[in-house]
Amino acid sequence: MPVEVYSVDEFLDYARRASECRVKRVVERVGGEKRVVVKVKARAPGRLATLKIEEDKLEELLAKLREIGCEIVEI
Repeated sequence: MPVEVYSVDEFLDYARRASECRVKRVVERVGGEKRVVVKVKARAPGRLATLKIEEDKLEELLAKLREIGCEIVEI
Protein backbone atom coordinates (compact mmCIF):
# COMPACT_ATOMS: atom_id res chain seq x y z
CA MET A 1 0.00 0.00 0.00
CA PRO A 2 1.50 3.40 -0.94
CA VAL A 3 2.13 6.07 1.66
CA GLU A 4 3.54 9.60 1.43
CA VAL A 5 5.94 10.56 4.19
CA TYR A 6 6.93 14.10 5.09
CA SER A 7 10.03 13.47 7.20
CA VAL A 8 13.44 12.42 5.90
CA ASP A 9 14.03 10.27 8.99
CA GLU A 10 10.77 8.41 8.49
CA PHE A 11 11.63 7.87 4.82
CA LEU A 12 15.04 6.47 5.75
CA ASP A 13 13.31 3.89 7.97
CA TYR A 14 11.39 2.65 4.91
CA ALA A 15 14.54 2.81 2.75
CA ARG A 16 16.45 0.50 5.09
CA ARG A 17 14.03 -2.29 4.20
CA ALA A 18 13.68 -1.31 0.53
CA SER A 19 15.04 -3.27 -2.41
CA GLU A 20 15.58 -0.05 -4.40
CA CYS A 21 15.01 3.71 -4.23
CA ARG A 22 13.81 5.56 -7.33
CA VAL A 23 14.49 9.24 -7.96
CA LYS A 24 12.35 11.31 -10.33
CA ARG A 25 12.46 15.06 -11.02
CA VAL A 26 9.04 16.64 -11.56
CA VAL A 27 8.04 20.21 -12.47
CA GLU A 28 5.12 21.41 -10.35
CA ARG A 29 3.14 24.60 -10.58
CA VAL A 30 2.68 26.40 -7.29
CA GLY A 31 0.78 29.67 -7.30
CA GLY A 32 1.43 30.25 -11.00
CA GLU A 33 5.18 29.62 -10.86
CA LYS A 34 7.06 26.48 -11.81
CA ARG A 35 9.47 24.74 -9.48
CA VAL A 36 11.40 21.49 -9.65
CA VAL A 37 10.49 18.93 -7.02
CA VAL A 38 12.19 15.59 -6.60
CA LYS A 39 10.13 12.51 -5.74
CA VAL A 40 12.04 9.72 -4.06
CA LYS A 41 10.29 6.36 -3.77
CA ALA A 42 11.35 3.40 -1.65
CA ARG A 43 9.87 0.00 -2.49
CA ALA A 44 9.76 -1.93 0.79
CA PRO A 45 8.00 -5.29 1.25
CA GLY A 46 4.28 -4.52 1.35
CA ARG A 47 4.72 -0.76 1.18
CA LEU A 48 5.75 1.98 -1.27
CA ALA A 49 6.91 5.14 0.50
CA THR A 50 7.19 8.47 -1.35
CA LEU A 51 8.99 11.61 -0.21
CA LYS A 52 8.89 14.95 -2.04
CA ILE A 53 11.89 17.22 -1.47
CA GLU A 54 13.40 20.28 -3.06
CA GLU A 55 16.16 19.76 -5.58
CA ASP A 56 18.83 21.47 -3.46
CA LYS A 57 18.38 18.88 -0.65
CA LEU A 58 18.70 15.89 -2.97
CA GLU A 59 22.46 15.29 -2.70
CA GLU A 60 22.29 15.12 1.09
CA LEU A 61 19.48 12.55 0.93
CA LEU A 62 21.26 10.47 -1.73
CA ALA A 63 24.38 10.33 0.45
CA LYS A 64 22.30 9.00 3.36
CA LEU A 65 20.64 6.42 1.09
CA ARG A 66 24.03 5.20 -0.12
CA GLU A 67 25.19 4.84 3.49
CA ILE A 68 22.33 2.49 4.34
CA GLY A 69 22.86 0.49 1.13
CA CYS A 70 19.73 1.31 -0.87
CA GLU A 71 20.19 0.83 -4.62
CA ILE A 72 19.43 4.17 -6.34
CA VAL A 73 17.69 4.21 -9.73
CA GLU A 74 17.23 7.56 -11.49
CA ILE A 75 14.19 7.85 -13.73
